[in-house]
Amino acid sequence: MAAAWPLLACGYPAHAQGFPAHAVPAQASYAEQAPSLTGAVPLSLSLDEAFRLAEERNPDYRAALLERGLREADRLKAAVRYNPSVISDNGTAERTYRLGVEQTFELGGKRKRRLAVAEAQREATEADLAARRLDLRAEVRRAYVGLYAVQREAAAFASLVDTADRLYRVAQK
Repeated sequence: MAAAWPLLACGYPAHAQGFPAHAVPAQASYAEQAPSLTGAVPLSLSLDEAFRLAEERNPDYRAALLERGLREADRLKAAVRYNPSVISDNGTAERTYRLGVEQTFELGGKRKRRLAVAEAQREATEADLAARRLDLRAEVRRAYVGLYAVQREAAAFASLVDTADRLYRVAQK
């Protein structure tokens, strides 16, 4: 997956890392992509908006959402019964023609077990998705609280600078 970017490990161009230049598609650099990613983020952001943006833009979480669709497709596939098929056998030397219908009947609860496995996989995927969502939300919450602390510290320093500036002007008089 890392081979799809023109700048790979250590920031060297792909051809300097042993990849032929034609094997790596040309992509915009990270700096060129940054304005499009950060331009849509508002300056003030509520925690709920931060959660929503993280869920929309986190590639691991989005991949887990797509995995949910795959598991649902697996469940639907497991529920399908086999269709009958028509078979024919034509013997030209013997002048025989045979025509028949073939139907597979699953015995021993194979279909039921297949459905149970698919349902268990779907439930495991749902649990994994919920865990990823909780992890992502915890990460966003930590970053949000960290940002709040930094903003409060910056406001305190700005107040100190303002007070020092006023004291300096008073001392100048």
